[in-house]
Amino acid sequence: MDIGSVIAICTTIVATIAGVATIMSTIRYMKSENSKVLKSIEEGQRKGFAKLSDDNRAIVIASESIAKILERIESNTRKA
Repeated sequence: MDIGSVIAICTTIVATIAGVATIMSTIRYMKSENSKVLKSIEEGQRKGFAKLSDDNRAIVIASESIAKILERIESNTRKA
């Protein structure tokens, strides 16, 4: 084996190690970013469901009020 072959093998080994390190770093970064995105989505869903629940309560209250008004109208219509 001559010096050129040794240098080529060493370069290949170093490049392979650097490539693996880069891939591992990229995977860690992507996991971290995905975690941030998922937390953001989860927070958005939580706020959305809370708003939906509030809106549902308001609709129920309004429906009950409308039902009472309709009962009064119906009662007054029967009396007349």
